[in-house]
Amino acid sequence: MEENNDFDRLVNKVKPLVKSWTRNRSGFGSFQHYKKLLSHTALLVIKSGIFVSPKSLSTPIFLKQDLLRLFTSNYRDYYENILTNPSAFQPTTIWALFWALSTAEHQFMFKFTPFWSNEERLTGHFISQIMERLEDFGVHWRQLTEVTQPSLSEIRVYYADTANDSREALTGADFGLIIQARYGNQPEFFKIARFQAKKVEGTSASINLKQVEALLKHKGLGYFLFYHRFDIKEWTPPPIVKSADFYQKQLDEFKILEKFTTKGKYITDPVSSYEKCCDFASFVTFGLADPASEYGVIESRADRAVSTLMETDTRTFEKPSRVMIISIGDNVSVVDWEQLLREYMEPI
Repeated sequence: MEENNDFDRLVNKVKPLVKSWTRNRSGFGSFQHYKKLLSHTALLVIKSGIFVSPKSLSTPIFLKQDLLRLFTSNYRDYYENILTNPSAFQPTTIWALFWALSTAEHQFMFKFTPFWSNEERLTGHFISQIMERLEDFGVHWRQLTEVTQPSLSEIRVYYADTANDSREALTGADFGLIIQARYGNQPEFFKIARFQAKKVEGTSASINLKQVEALLKHKGLGYFLFYHRFDIKEWTPPPIVKSADFYQKQLDEFKILEKFTTKGKYITDPVSSYEKCCDFASFVTFGLADPASEYGVIESRADRAVSTLMETDTRTFEKPSRVMIISIGDNVSVVDWEQLLREYMEPI
């Protein structure tokens, strides 16, 4: 492929969208207001093996702290002129994943959060947006592939509803995500994460410490996903990811107190500070899709990935009620996900 021409065409596809997002009070534009959110997201991107520094910054003078300072001081330039370019990603095809997810989280925020439905319904809308945008950007993935047989490099998405209506009332908006990937000659890997969705009301969210306990059954597996109601007058972040590990101290305190009282099951988290948080698109792209990152749980086989996701607790209602698998990369194996998930499906 003629790299420069093709890259320019792809940059021109997303740059108008990004400029509208970064120059707004919502989505990426809200990062100017939430400095901790911007800082942690920037750190995630810069430390990731997926991110490639621009050649102009690839000198010994520019250390990671310098890149972090540049990112946070001029984040618009990073999103509009650096991350829009496929050369900022390794492999370059991951560009399509990031911008598909970024588009999905912004369209979800604009289209569905104003109606502020319950968490289960919002999560359903969010997953639908992700699947649609991944399908849209699949053609760009194939355009960017560097393998000799482009048909072997692709994005595939599988989705399963593992709970009936009665169980959804108990599970809340809990869903699982598996990233199946293979880059070039590297081994195939599976990264697993589980999310508990929460609506942010005002400036805080109510956290059920029993849900925290379930998410922490397997180190690195559990995360909270915060939704914010879009309001043109307010600073509205896109869906935000926060590790369940953040609530370990509160959970330890609760487990001591629950021997003497029934109070304290819920805590109120003022998520407006967004300490150690990042947006969903950045988390999946630069965290889960990076085999060397600390985010998610990594497995080498599909059956182990499903087992890790679904068998974290013996109580049925704490298994994810929705499962999405995103398969990306060069010649990833074909997996019968329906067969692997069959034993976890609830009868209708």
